[in-house]
Amino acid sequence: MNDGKNKKFIENVETFNPSPIIKPLPNEEKEEKLFNSSTLVEKRNLYIRVDGGSSIVSLDVHDNDTLACSAGFWMKKNNEDFIVIAGHCNDNFPSLFYVYSFQDEHLIGPMNSRLMGSYDMGFIKKTNTNIMLRPVIRQFDRIILRFLQFFIVGSSEITSCGIHICKAGDKTGFSCGYVSAINSISYFDDSVLIRAIVVANMHSDVGDSGGSMFRYNGLNGQSHLADAVGIFIGGVSGIWAACMPINIAFEFGYSLVTI
Repeated sequence: MNDGKNKKFIENVETFNPSPIIKPLPNEEKEEKLFNSSTLVEKRNLYIRVDGGSSIVSLDVHDNDTLACSAGFWMKKNNEDFIVIAGHCNDNFPSLFYVYSFQDEHLIGPMNSRLMGSYDMGFIKKTNTNIMLRPVIRQFDRIILRFLQFFIVGSSEITSCGIHICKAGDKTGFSCGYVSAINSISYFDDSVLIRAIVVANMHSDVGDSGGSMFRYNGLNGQSHLADAVGIFIGGVSGIWAACMPINIAFEFGYSLVTI
């Protein structure tokens, strides 16, 4: 075979017994060109995902203080992307929020809007194209010792007590309880919060604030679907937890992103 590039190799292997069969590929030059082309494999962009319950950290732009919280839900307003969390997740407004670490590629963006006083709700605007928001809740279940994932298909307004709802937070993972009060008045850090949902027997800890609170949807018997209920704002672990209803965000022009 007349192959100048591989001549030495071919001469050596032809001394073997039995000798190998050497057959060129069809359109060899074309194949080689494709193989060496930078378009053969499309360049992949690596994204950093933020799901409901993901660990997020605020960085105070004034004094570099940090505060750990959890992501709530992906929302939109005026065609811009936001993550709704607890408003108290930054000590000084505004703050920058990161996911997992303070590297530039982990920056989500600033909390440039929040509802404080009667409510406790804040909105982080996504400004980093490396961040991928998903209408998903994903956290670790410390009872069955594995990660669980739920797809957000809608929202649910809690209108009565006794309803079973759950929380996804970075510190304590998944925990659930039953609604013991609705439209309640709760006291947090010298603030009087209205319209809070109170859940009995729900475990929580510092770092869970802002996390997703949801209920199972169960559409067509599917166990991996969930409705957004609100965001976790605080409580006493194992005794009670408070939730800001997602409907409050709707009233201020935000919409929930679902699958």
